[in-house]
Amino acid sequence: VYLIVILKVVDVKPSFKIKWEEFKGWMKFGGPVIPHFYSGYLLNNSDRIVLDRQLGVQDVTENSIGLYNVAYNFANYFHQFTTQVNTVITPYFFELFQRKDNESPVIIRSFVFLWLGVSVLLAFLAGLWSKEVFHLLFVNNTGNLADAYRYSVFLFMAFCYRPLYVASVEFAIFNEKTVSLLKITFVAGVANVLLNIILVPIFGVQAAILSTFACYMYMGAAGHFLPEIKAHLPLNYHPIKVFLIITGLGVLGYYAVELDWPAKIGLTLGIILLALAIYRWKGKALVAHVKGLKNAIPE
Repeated sequence: VYLIVILKVVDVKPSFKIKWEEFKGWMKFGGPVIPHFYSGYLLNNSDRIVLDRQLGVQDVTENSIGLYNVAYNFANYFHQFTTQVNTVITPYFFELFQRKDNESPVIIRSFVFLWLGVSVLLAFLAGLWSKEVFHLLFVNNTGNLADAYRYSVFLFMAFCYRPLYVASVEFAIFNEKTVSLLKITFVAGVANVLLNIILVPIFGVQAAILSTFACYMYMGAAGHFLPEIKAHLPLNYHPIKVFLIITGLGVLGYYAVELDWPAKIGLTLGIILLALAIYRWKGKALVAHVKGLKNAIPE
């Protein structure tokens, strides 16, 4: 019925006259975006597929794979949170890109750093207290699902990649450098598969965790080193420093998760006080710049 109204009443008809040059331009821009988005599925699922294939090798058992899945699913809740933030702020970023003034890059980087700081703090605390949370959630479980916390720390920290990733990828999409996206997401997905195939038989499930962490860190930092993207990034995001901080906190959390709860309370307070000190040092200026986001899209 609606089709009849559109074709006959409104007199809107589709046109199949497409210029070859226009079509090539569309494909050059849109073609790489398809594997770019599907590379996320490759990165998210390849480790568990490889683990299933390596069943019986090293510590890869049905039980350890189950624990890894539980830990990954819980960490993925945090990943979904960062993804939703990405969805909300992308229109603002694109509007700021169009302004091409000196203030817009500062606003964008300030928001990215603020988002990154909050993400790292939440991920570290989630990993630090994962033992208590898992034992509380699985208190009546007859198996040992509560032990999945051992796999969760680096998975939580891995998903802190998103702010830096967005900072480079959104610039690339806006400037139609979509071919470069394959060097980030597709390479990360393939690298994760290869690392798992090579390392899981040697190091077991821990290899799957560390390869996932490494590939997500690559996704966050890679765009900041690709010349075709870096040329469009007016400010430095210090990806190596960010990578070292996230890795250091991951190592700290990996060992601290086994501490008794009084020690964890002390460490938590210490981390929060450190975060507040950093906020007083740099955070107020970042928040002042971020307030420019509310004016990015005209009403």
